[in-house]
Amino acid sequence: MKKSDIYEIAIRILGLYLITILITQFRDVLMFASIVIQNPNHSEQPGEIDQWPIFIITIASFILLSIFAALLIFKAKDITNRICRKEDMEVETGAGMERKTIYEIALTLLGLITIVQALPEFLFKFRQHLQLIQGGQANRDGEIQLLVILGLKLVIGVLSVVYAKAISVALGKK
Repeated sequence: MKKSDIYEIAIRILGLYLITILITQFRDVLMFASIVIQNPNHSEQPGEIDQWPIFIITIASFILLSIFAALLIFKAKDITNRICRKEDMEVETGAGMERKTIYEIALTLLGLITIVQALPEFLFKFRQHLQLIQGGQANRDGEIQLLVILGLKLVIGVLSVVYAKAISVALGKK
């Protein structure tokens, strides 16, 4: 395995990690979209903040991060060619692992990190949601959206761990 291969793997792993961040940003997009849609004229009241600029910035941020994640995942080879020196393309490292093995390890760790980050907050918010329902209080859209996003993170984390080998085979192809 060449040094440039390790760079390429690290770049793709960074792109995969950005996908977990995108899930959280998607929640923000949904939240601001619901605010803007539900209260289109609300911003005109004295003392209220106009939500449209915040909504536009949130969408722009989400789109830019999506593009960046896609570039890191699908154009890792091109990025590697641009950042590596010529000798990095030729020098063999002492790493005896195949690309697929490194991807499998990274995907498993990424999935576990995602689960560890999302599970406590999901359980806390779910308990809070159940208490609100039992207390007869109305469901708030923001809480349900947060539960859905945290649930998606958990599902992606579990899928990343369970299917790490299959995903690594697909990513490990040259």
